[in-house]
Formats: sequence, structure tokens, C-alpha cells
Amino acid sequence: MKILINATGSDQTDGFFSYITNIIPEICNNDNKNNYIIYSNGIIYDSLKEQKVPNLIFLGDLFNKSFIRFFWMQFSLPYILWKLKVNILLSPLNATPFVLKLTKIKSYLVIHSNLPWVYHQFLPYGSFKAGSLKLLKNLSLFCADYIITVSENAKKELVQQTGINADKTISILLGIDHENYNQNLNNSLSVLNYKYILYTANSALHHNHINLIKAYQLLRFEKNNHHKLLLIMSNLDTHGTNTIRNYISTNILERHIIILQSIAPEKLKGYYQNASVYVFPSLSETFGLTTIEAMACGVPVITSNCSSMPEINGDAALYFDPYNPCDIAEKINFVLQSEEQRTKMINKGLDRVTRYNWESTAKKMIDIFNEK
Repeated sequence: MKILINATGSDQTDGFFSYITNIIPEICNNDNKNNYIIYSNGIIYDSLKEQKVPNLIFLGDLFNKSFIRFFWMQFSLPYILWKLKVNILLSPLNATPFVLKLTKIKSYLVIHSNLPWVYHQFLPYGSFKAGSLKLLKNLSLFCADYIITVSENAKKELVQQTGINADKTISILLGIDHENYNQNLNNSLSVLNYKYILYTANSALHHNHINLIKAYQLLRFEKNNHHKLLLIMSNLDTHGTNTIRNYISTNILERHIIILQSIAPEKLKGYYQNASVYVFPSLSETFGLTTIEAMACGVPVITSNCSSMPEINGDAALYFDPYNPCDIAEKINFVLQSEEQRTKMINKGLDRVTRYNWESTAKKMIDIFNEK
């Protein structure tokens, strides 16, 4: 079969970037039966090219704009599929051409976020754009032949919220890059002369930074054990960024809370490894990849007790109510003050992450191409 992958996306080194730049090379390396064509742009293209992905076609700088990608996908891509006699289109990033519903080309759609259906008020676009986005995503769900979610909880949530057929919805867990995310210490951050609690997530409000900061204000540090709060936070949502920075300023926390706006993926490992604890207070995630990356780097993880977090992290994490800053603070204090607890969580985390790898994820994807 001939399979085309629409690997276009923004120039954000986010979870989507990690997914697409890890799974495509693994699919190409592990499938000797099917032929692949990959259309890509921007830093996604650069990463795939560096990994020597075959049949990689570059789309210009204009494709860094979301509306250009959307119109190309809806109006030009169907013609390309027909001309190249493609059997399957894989759309890894939440949307697919609507017209494929009228063709024999099979459409596989990967959904990475359920926010439009479960927490639409947190979408960083305003009510009109958020409503339009939800409508377009509903059309993609309807037009796709198969829908892939990245956890069982995400599948259940999506089926309940949208009414789509559960039989055409498949759960395939994500992986992590074990060569990059591991506990072998990277000394590039030796210049940091302070201890810190780490959280990495963009500034969208569902990531719940404010309740984490409120919890930080409640922490009781023992002598010589003071920790800063380090937020690695890209500016996806300007309103969210301003809300977070204004709260920090109003409460005179600038000396204690550090915001780093952009960290290259190859450097993120060092920030994980040097953290005393990784805290993940998000309200809604289909997977929550950074918790697994932190565990792989030998860091204890504390996370929300909702959404997909319990499924993904199992008994390797400590859980809190993300709406309750007191509960978040209590769990952070417990881990920071107990070396025995830290060691126990680190060991469980290192064991937990062995079940997540991109080769396994890719092989399951290849299997559904060949079975359906």
C-alpha cells in the first residue's frame, strides 16, 4: 500500500512536535511492506531530514501559518492523494481533509487534545474561534475512517463527549526517547546554584499554573532546603502568559519563580535531571508526556488525580487534587522532606517508563494499517 503522512505543523517544540518527529522515523524503519510519502515543513521537516526519513517532501515557509496548512490540507492535499494513487492518509495532528469521506482513500486521524469538547473555555482563542475550531474538529472526526487516541482515558472521554463510534476509535500509547531522556546526568546545568521544583507546559490556562504557584506560596522549606519554582513555559496563550506573570508580580515572587520561555528538546533532559521534583498540575491531558520524561530522568513525579494522569503514571506518581493548592503543597512538602519517599518514587518511575517506547507505538500503528 501507498501511505501519505501529513507531517505539517507549527514551529513549536511541543508535544505534537515530539510525537511526529519520533513516530514517523520509527514507522519508516519498521515497515517493510508499505510505501510512505511524507509532506512536511519548518522544524518538523528539519528534524525528519536530519533523521534521514525517506520520501520526505518540503513545503515552504508559508506553511508555518495555520490557515495556509488548513486550506492546503482541505483543497490541495486531496488532489495530491488522488494523483499519487495513495491508499491511506495518516493525519497525526488533529485534523483531516473532509472530502475523503467521499473517496476510497482511508483516513487515519490522531487526536492529541480533547480540550474542544471537555474544557472548551480554556482554549486560547476566544469563544468564536474556539467554537469554530470545535466544529471543524467534529467534521474531521466524522470524515475520518479511523481515529487514534493516545490513551484509553482519552478514547473513553472522546467517545462520551462526541458520540463517535467506539469501534472506529483505537488507543495507541505514546513512547519516549530513552536515549535522550534517562538518568545519566548531563552536567550542562552545573551553573545553576539553586534547588528547584520543575513544571514544563505552555501557558494555556488548563495547565493550571496559578494553582501551582498558590501551592508554592504555602510550602514550608526546611533550613538550607529552599527551592525555587522553575516554569518552562512557551507563550502559546498570551492571555494565559499575562495572567501568570501578573500573579507573580502582584505577589512579589520574581525572586522565587523563574520562567524560561523556550528550551530546545536536547537541553530539556538537563532541566529534568537537576530538578528535586517534577509537578504536573494540568486539568486535562490525553497523555501527559512530560511526566514520563521526568521519570525516565530519575525525578519523582507529583501530578493531578484526573484525566489521563493516573492511567499513564500508575503507582509511580503521587497524586493531588489540582483544584486544591493546599493538597498540591502538602504532596510537594512530603516528597521534598522525605528522602525515603523520593527514592521509592524514583525507582518506581524508572520501572514504569520501560513500558513506553516509540518503536512499540509505531509497530502498533503499522499493524492497524495492515489489518483494517
